[in-house]
Amino acid sequence: MKLGNYIISGGTETVLVLWQLDTGKQQFLPHLSATIQNVVVSPTGTSYAVQLSDNSTMVLSTAELKPTSNVAGIQASVVQSRPQIESLVRRVKEPSWQTPVLQRTPAAVNLSEPSRLILAVGQMQEVRSANPFIVNNPFLQTFDLSSSRSVSRQALARTNITNLNTGPTGHRISEPRVTHLKLSHDGNWLVTIDEWMPSEQDVAFLAHSRKDILIEQQHRREVFLKFWQWSSESGLWELVSKVEAPHATRFFPGDAGRVLDLAADPSSLRFATIGEDDTVRTWTTKVRKRDGIVRRGEDKKPLRNWRCKEEISLGKPELLDGPEHDELRLATGCITFSDDGSVLAAACGNEDGLLHILDPYDGIIRRSYTGMFEDDIIHMAFLGQNLITVSNRLLIFDLVAEEVLSREILKACERLSSEQKQEMTHLAVDHRSGTFAIALPVFETENSLKGARSLLQVLHPDDPSTGFLESLPTLVTALLPTISSEGYVVLDSAAEIYTVLKNGTQAITAQAQSTSALKLDANPEEATHGLIQIVEAIEDEDAEEYDPLTPAATVDEDSDDEHPVVTQQQLAAIFDIGPAYAMPPMEELFYQVAALCSGPPLPRKE
Repeated sequence: MKLGNYIISGGTETVLVLWQLDTGKQQFLPHLSATIQNVVVSPTGTSYAVQLSDNSTMVLSTAELKPTSNVAGIQASVVQSRPQIESLVRRVKEPSWQTPVLQRTPAAVNLSEPSRLILAVGQMQEVRSANPFIVNNPFLQTFDLSSSRSVSRQALARTNITNLNTGPTGHRISEPRVTHLKLSHDGNWLVTIDEWMPSEQDVAFLAHSRKDILIEQQHRREVFLKFWQWSSESGLWELVSKVEAPHATRFFPGDAGRVLDLAADPSSLRFATIGEDDTVRTWTTKVRKRDGIVRRGEDKKPLRNWRCKEEISLGKPELLDGPEHDELRLATGCITFSDDGSVLAAACGNEDGLLHILDPYDGIIRRSYTGMFEDDIIHMAFLGQNLITVSNRLLIFDLVAEEVLSREILKACERLSSEQKQEMTHLAVDHRSGTFAIALPVFETENSLKGARSLLQVLHPDDPSTGFLESLPTLVTALLPTISSEGYVVLDSAAEIYTVLKNGTQAITAQAQSTSALKLDANPEEATHGLIQIVEAIEDEDAEEYDPLTPAATVDEDSDDEHPVVTQQQLAAIFDIGPAYAMPPMEELFYQVAALCSGPPLPRKE
């Protein structure tokens, strides 16, 4: 963009450049958070607005090039709607998925502040529909659902925002990827797992074949388990403990192995991990001491460190032909705590569907069951006394009666690769309503994410046959239970939020209102084909197809609800129109608000 005697430019190097035409000198503003996509100059010439590829916009003062404001939306991954201009530039090939994969977004809802959603996000937001790259997400974004604004963003792992984010060979410098993220039951502790491996080009000179390259990459893999404590003074998460290589690999005990799953105890300050070495470890806090004296912080509270309390081996790995078989089959594993924290269920992918019930206090295996899942174990969660497992089958197991309540084949999972199952299927349980939700991907074409969507189903374990299956127009990237109400929060591949709530429940979002209602108290005859009923969609009992979920920010004007919902945007359009002296008369404001609350007018009688 040209401005008088200056030209302003920016691009993938995350540097804003001001070119002075008279002297030929350049002025740089480096280390921006993402690729610069657009630059706009204010009419007065006092500010620059810079649009970045992470769904954020920064306003800079022209005199000092200092940011005056920053507006950011949800920065989770989205599927690219059309090829970008920069995709025409020939670049060195980057690591990509073998099959079309849209990575899940590690996310959690803060238990102490139910309106706060935390997400692990990356520098780039858009993902190609064909041959998508492996996206790294070393940043943590805190998003306020009540105001639809980004609260903060901080680094969880090593970041490489440099003038030229490329190495000597021309390859992009890779960053760690946050694979798991959990909050403690009180919301004061955050646990993350990030991993990093060198690219194939960095180790190609050490190997003679494709198999050797994978082995060399595994030898140099870095995996960190990090414990963060919330600081009310800084408003950020502060790193307290970092554990390097919490688990080993199956065939190379000295190398850092992948952490397959992370679980938080809902009743106490404890976490558990399961690794590809078929080992479960529980992690608890320990008071920090020096010379026998308890260390205390500025708030006079004892300082704590995290340590491994129990290590439980699930048995020897299967007798395979070494790393060659490990290359062909991706290790899978799941772990989850019961509601009271007294039971820990763990399983690793195997042919027998073997699942273990562990005692987290004594560190021993209490019971083992076979046939609890088929092929790869994808998700697992407790809902009361019932244990829900997701693989190629959906299984509900009553742990008290020790009997299988339901076993259903998930045909959508049978056609997916191991990577697609782990990244694109989702399970969440809502203890308030006693239901669980599952989301499965559906592809229109096998080799592209274009047109892909998700099927969302909410079920009750006592009667899963009454579940309702709804087709979403986009892919689900995160599925979470709401904390302060009965329902679920859905994040999709368009970086939009849906809420699935019980009828009559207040949404935690001011702009994302309830898009569905759970009919938990209805009779089986009245609950037509399931538990979910879309509120915004026009209901038609004779229709063969239901309209997909609409974005939660929209409100149906034809709704028959006698208590219409007024959104924050509608109120802002009435009151946020200028200073107090420019406001219309109070009587006019009253009639405008009354019109919103009264709903549509009654039809006139002929």
